[in-house]
Amino acid sequence: MASVANYLLREKRRGRVLDPVGNFHIANGAMVRQLNFLGNASVQGSRESGTVMVNYHYEVEQIATRVSAYALRRDMAAAAPVEQLLLRPA
Repeated sequence: MASVANYLLREKRRGRVLDPVGNFHIANGAMVRQLNFLGNASVQGSRESGTVMVNYHYEVEQIATRVSAYALRRDMAAAAPVEQLLLRPA
């Protein structure tokens, strides 16, 4: 799960999140709330995401701030349990 967190929050191309779905949600003000192992255990889910499903969370009062943070500094929000999975150093 640490590898998944790093892929979603740190791996970028041209400053943008590699995962197209993740980039969409982050660019629109969401935070990465939760990673769910075996969240999509179908054959297609296994092939596309290693069975991991991501929950993105939109907090209305934070959307504009998060959109700006990502657009200007490529900062992304994640819940504490997801941040704790990140491999060090940044």
